[in-house]
Amino acid sequence: MAKHDDEFEGRDTVTLTLDDDSELECIVLNIFKGGDREYIALLPTEGIEAEEGTVYLYRYEEDEQGNPNLTNIESDEEYEIASDAFDEMLDDEEYDEDVIKVAIIGKPNVGKSSLLNRVLGEERVIVSNIAGTTRDSVDADVDNAHGKFTFIDTAGIRKKSKVDEKIEKFSVMRSLLAVERADVCVIMIDATEGVTEQDTKVAGEAHNAGKACIIVVNKWDLVEKDGSTMKEYTLRVREGLAYMPYAPVLFISAQTG
Repeated sequence: MAKHDDEFEGRDTVTLTLDDDSELECIVLNIFKGGDREYIALLPTEGIEAEEGTVYLYRYEEDEQGNPNLTNIESDEEYEIASDAFDEMLDDEEYDEDVIKVAIIGKPNVGKSSLLNRVLGEERVIVSNIAGTTRDSVDADVDNAHGKFTFIDTAGIRKKSKVDEKIEKFSVMRSLLAVERADVCVIMIDATEGVTEQDTKVAGEAHNAGKACIIVVNKWDLVEKDGSTMKEYTLRVREGLAYMPYAPVLFISAQTG
């Protein structure tokens, strides 16, 4: 099996049900690609496997609703592909210290991909009105007069009440890992909805991780305005995200510019 030192303290844990109906608590290390498949890497939290830092690898797939399915790797050849891809992923996690890593986070369909496309000046990420269209975290490098940046467009942190808690931990994992990788988190809010309970949870992930944060209110072009609209809306955002008064609030329309 692939091995790695136990240095992932603080990550989310999930409970696997094994073939003998016993349960095993594991830390989710990452979801990654190997060949033409996706895999998930899990590290047990107890037992001899935990002491040795043994990593379990499983096939990872999502259905049309974004719900994950884990299945066993079928052959030694496939396991070698997955193991090599995992080791390569760990090696690739090192970044240039001069590059600022920016995670664009928010609930599904808030406009994360549209913002990334606007920053890049190209339609690199598929944009759709269907929530959950972005299934993978997408990285994009930008080098301009302001510096070097790596933008991470995430799949969207979903509302926990919609799915079983165990499934939810998998469906949000890409976004949570993006937060973990980032130096700065751009927290996107839908101007037509205001700060929702789910927005507070999304922002809380970045706040609790100690990341620098910027609150971006998107779809501002769809809001009827008068001379005090922006000031009043900013106050409502501050009330809804009272635990992060340090974060600046910006108003944009990623779609129209």
